[in-house]
Amino acid sequence: MYLNEFRHLLLLIFLIIYYTIQYIMAELNLTNIFYTAYRLAPFILVSFFTLSSILNQDLKGIIYLAGLLIACFISVIVGKNNVFDNTLSPSTVCNSFTLTSAEPFSRLPLSMTIFTYTFGYLLYIIGLYGLAKDNITTIILFSVLIISDWTWNIYFNCNSHIRLIGAFLIGSGIGVAWSAIIASTKQVQLQYFNGISNKEVCSINKNVKFKCTPRAK
Repeated sequence: MYLNEFRHLLLLIFLIIYYTIQYIMAELNLTNIFYTAYRLAPFILVSFFTLSSILNQDLKGIIYLAGLLIACFISVIVGKNNVFDNTLSPSTVCNSFTLTSAEPFSRLPLSMTIFTYTFGYLLYIIGLYGLAKDNITTIILFSVLIISDWTWNIYFNCNSHIRLIGAFLIGSGIGVAWSAIIASTKQVQLQYFNGISNKEVCSINKNVKFKCTPRAK
């Protein structure tokens, strides 16, 4: 995946949010606009990785998605623990965009799980290959998304700090672990290299045959 392509995607998310707000601010509630934008951001990220994999005919997006499904599944299971019971009185905006018409699908916020999983998944590769300088924009933008999502949940009493911490630890932990597992296979074609284009990724040709001849004395 090219660095500029990924940066443009993230910048596009914020530009869409900004211009949408400017265009319909007079008719819609600003709070609902921001809420919808933040709730759509995780779906945009997942769609990008999946579609990118399909269009490029590789398995990078599928590998990413497999780890994400594991992270979300664990978040749903762990969230059933009584320690994550919510004693807050959430605002009505918290339930204006959910996967189900009844109770939230997961007690732990899946948006936080998706953001932190994606960040951890990419951050491991960035650290492994020393690409921090080439990915400052990516690091900052993901940090802003995570902090904004955390602030939103707390401000409107959508989720408690303990729930957000749980989602943060599960998402980031599985993201880093999954990325480490993929990296350990030495299959570079399965990894996302932020800051390195596909043409710059090198691998040894395993099909090369060598012919040995006796050296003349």
